[in-house]
Amino acid sequence: MTVYIVTGWPRSGTSLAVQTIRDCGIEALVKPQQVQARGGYRHQPQDYFEPPSGWLLSAAKVRRSHGKVGKLLAPNVERLPAGERIDYRIVVMVRDPQEIIRSHHAAFGSISRFSPAEASRLVGRLSGRPDVASVTVVDFRELVTDTGRAIARLIGDGWPLDPARAGEAVDETWWRHRVAP
Repeated sequence: MTVYIVTGWPRSGTSLAVQTIRDCGIEALVKPQQVQARGGYRHQPQDYFEPPSGWLLSAAKVRRSHGKVGKLLAPNVERLPAGERIDYRIVVMVRDPQEIIRSHHAAFGSISRFSPAEASRLVGRLSGRPDVASVTVVDFRELVTDTGRAIARLIGDGWPLDPARAGEAVDETWWRHRVAP
């Protein structure tokens, strides 16, 4: 059984990644209510694309998630239930730290605790789990500007995605708080 997971720090592009993956053919685990704006922040272009609370931390519910993609923010992703027949494929979203800080402040009025070093350590810890088949790091910039390339890398890591749908999945105007390369 395979369960697809998108993780990363808040404002790293996890919602955009889940939406893109959904648009390319994998059903997303999302709350029934579409509008999930928090704290008055209403600039999220679509939805937060989050599963029902606690869904991916319950072994029984994870077993009912075969073939679906769900979002679980770092560091909660390390609490995914282990299972002898669960095969996780994980995307770790990364983004320029200054963009995360700007976006987090605009959304929540606070400072993000993201650090590139912690993202790297997270990738290492996830890669060491026997129930994790693949960990793919996807940069927000790549997902927005070269969606086809990002999707091709996921396909190469065993994600059953339709690359023909990648071009329609992302609207570059959603890239706010941009830092010049």
